[in-house]
Amino acid sequence: MVKRKLFFFIVFMLTIVVPFSLIGIRAAYAETLPYQTIIIDDGSIKINDVVTPDAGNENNGYAAPNWTTSTGVKGYDLSSTKYTSTAGRTITWNPRLEAGTAKISFYKLDWADKADSNVKIEIVHNGTTDVVFMDLRPSSGEPAGWVDLGEYYFSGVGEEFVQLTRSTSTTNTILTRADAVKFEGNIEQKEPHKTIIIDDGSLTIDHVVTVDTGNTNNGFSAPYWTTSAGVKGYNNSSSKYTDAVGRTITWNPRLEAGTARISFYKLDWADKADSNVKIEIVHNGITDVKFLDLRPSSGPSTGWVDLGEYEFSGDDSEFVRLTRTQPSTGTIITRADAVKFEGNIRQQAPPLPR
Repeated sequence: MVKRKLFFFIVFMLTIVVPFSLIGIRAAYAETLPYQTIIIDDGSIKINDVVTPDAGNENNGYAAPNWTTSTGVKGYDLSSTKYTSTAGRTITWNPRLEAGTAKISFYKLDWADKADSNVKIEIVHNGTTDVVFMDLRPSSGEPAGWVDLGEYYFSGVGEEFVQLTRSTSTTNTILTRADAVKFEGNIEQKEPHKTIIIDDGSLTIDHVVTVDTGNTNNGFSAPYWTTSAGVKGYNNSSSKYTDAVGRTITWNPRLEAGTARISFYKLDWADKADSNVKIEIVHNGITDVKFLDLRPSSGPSTGWVDLGEYEFSGDDSEFVRLTRTQPSTGTIITRADAVKFEGNIRQQAPPLPR
């Protein structure tokens, strides 16, 4: 009987003590992040009173397809605002938050003319969607200015955002107007999503091509490979080829710590194509190995071939490397071109000249 009582006492204490200790751990983690205020607006992002213009909304997380800009109706910080008369139109504010809890506020405009009385606001976070309906008329509901939407936990994984949708039917007698959204708390932003393509003689970041004829800073290295101007690669560039066993090509993106999806550009060239190249992804202290059939009629289709997602530690010696494993012979030609890295990633500075 004494042992049974002792057993139940231990179980009871564990149910009380362990959860409180976990709360303490979570709180301690949250306190390691600085308190920040992030305001996403059309054409800018403001972090702790520091405004970064982003006229094309490339990196600020703001998206308002097919909405009209109004310079007459002023929003937060006297900025321009957006409006629409079409049902179903949406505006999205994506703060790209790491895991943490954020208080979210919506900026309600002080403009009564034709104001919408029932917009839908969705907070997509931590695998769930919370829905709020708001009256945008200044004389109804919450007063104009920042309206508190509540606190929400962000997992830091996948797409998490605030989205406003016009639920009113299409009519010019009612205009849905929107402006900025604010995120506050012990929060931190991820890097903006980027696409980095390393090719012989160039580096492309988000469709912006930087020519690097000598491959000095782009991370491309193909010693003893031959250039082919006839066999076109990604973006109609030249490609490389070899018939010698053991020859390698390396693509080094010099990534900071983070996760990147990697793709290999498979050429549409059947003549003497190699059926078994070795591809190594060196990352985070380990090496993942894949073998790829480069014949267009076999294996993955030509074009970008997904190699998977990989965690990078930020060590400068992390790269993708292709090796010819076939014996040296002119009857088999190994051809290679570009490698693509995608994700919330950032490059380190190029190495200093020697």
